[in-house]
Amino acid sequence: MKFLFTITLLALIGCAGGKPAAEKSIAEQSIYELSFESPIRHVKSEPRASVLPIPMDFDIKLDNIKNNVLFSTFSSRPLLIYFYSHYCQHCHTVYPGIRQLVKEYEKNGLAFIAISTGFSSKKDALLFMEQHNEYDTAIPFFYDSDNEFGQIYGDGYVPRLFLVFQDGKVIRYTNAFSEGLKKVKADLDNLFGIEK
Repeated sequence: MKFLFTITLLALIGCAGGKPAAEKSIAEQSIYELSFESPIRHVKSEPRASVLPIPMDFDIKLDNIKNNVLFSTFSSRPLLIYFYSHYCQHCHTVYPGIRQLVKEYEKNGLAFIAISTGFSSKKDALLFMEQHNEYDTAIPFFYDSDNEFGQIYGDGYVPRLFLVFQDGKVIRYTNAFSEGLKKVKADLDNLFGIEK
């Protein structure tokens, strides 16, 4: 215990340099952080929806959790994909709003599926379905067991929505909350020729 305290104390005072060494370290850290300011500003100003440069690959291996439906079944119609994790509280929070949105556009031919990240388990995906009373619905839930979907189309965060057009074009939405759903809704209106 005394050894750990000594190491920590030496690290805090900059080893033998004392206060000047610590101040120098802080100044160097500040300069280092400033070097990221421009790239961070760019990321913060990116749109909340972006067209991905690659089309949807419906041959990606996804394990169906309950319906025995293949992912390729959805290749010929507009598709909204909800990419989530059972452990993500935001994923639980936004899901009811997404389901409401989907119900509004199902009559226009919109298909909807949910894909659980490969970092969860099938059991976790089933728990998500049960918590949202989706176990008895016809919504296909998939599990990204090899993390292939996430590696190709994800950006490392959940929840994410993907709108897939009939030609395979993919739009990824980074905001699934009510403000972000307004953008999804506008794109769906445009896709289905609905004027408001």
